[in-house]
Parts: sequence; C-alpha cells; structure tokens
Amino acid sequence: MSYSNEICTAIKGFLKKDEWNYQFDEENGNFTMGITLDCKIKNLEMIIDVRDDSYCVIGSIPLKADKETFVETVRLLNRINWETLFGSFEMDESDGEVRYRLSVDCEDISLSESVIRNSIYITAQMANKYGNALAQVIMGFSNANDAFLAAKQADKPAD
Repeated sequence: MSYSNEICTAIKGFLKKDEWNYQFDEENGNFTMGITLDCKIKNLEMIIDVRDDSYCVIGSIPLKADKETFVETVRLLNRINWETLFGSFEMDESDGEVRYRLSVDCEDISLSESVIRNSIYITAQMANKYGNALAQVIMGFSNANDAFLAAKQADKPAD
C-alpha cells in the first residue's frame, strides 16, 4: 500500500513534539499508540492510517458487543453520531468491535500541527466522553437511550 511520506513526516513531528510513545509501520504507513482514558473503558488503542492524500485516526474500544447487546450498541452509536460534528463511531458486524474514526483530507493543503492535534485529540475525547455509555450498553447494564442521556448529563458543566 502506498502512503504519503510528507503526511507521515508531519504526523511524526507532532507526535515527537507532543511526547507520544508510538510505533510506526514503514511498510504500511501506520502509527500505533495507546492512551489512558478517564472512563470505564480505561484504554484506547489508536491507529493513524496514512494514505496518499489523507489519513485516518482510529480509536479502538477494548470491549466488543455480542449478539445480546449488538442492537442496543448500534442504537447508541446512532444517537451519538447524530450529534457528532467530526468523525463517527462505527461497529464491525462480524465481531462487535467498536471504534471511533476521523478522516482528514490532505489533498492540496499544507498539513498544520493544529489539524493533526485536533484529529488525534478529538478521537480520544469522543472515546472518553462516551466510554461509560458504551461500556454500560456493551456489557448489558443499560439500554442505548438511558446510557446516551447519562453521557449527555455528565457532559454538562456544573452550575
């Protein structure tokens, strides 16, 4: 698979400056790293998949929906995605893997540090913001509506 060395160099520069621990797969143009979250999910595996004129930040949740919680998990993801401006949650139908994906089109632009920072941190922030709701639904402790409303309530600033 081909990928842009220019995009990789910009991302490497940001990751080093921001002191991320990461691995880079030279053959496929992928960065991998982990981040600790402040929710029930605890850890997020992040992959930055670089292409010729774009890259995608993927945050994989370490829990998988099973057949009993599959439908409620999809409902929760739909509720979240309806209100999401950048990126979206998705679920693999074959194994129940849930992840957040944010793509960045780099065609004909100079990739800035702020674009790279935002793409990585938005992915982590979305997993953190909805991590408890995802855990509750995936584990079968809550339905999609109640979990979503609880996440929205928890996100409101204190008076």
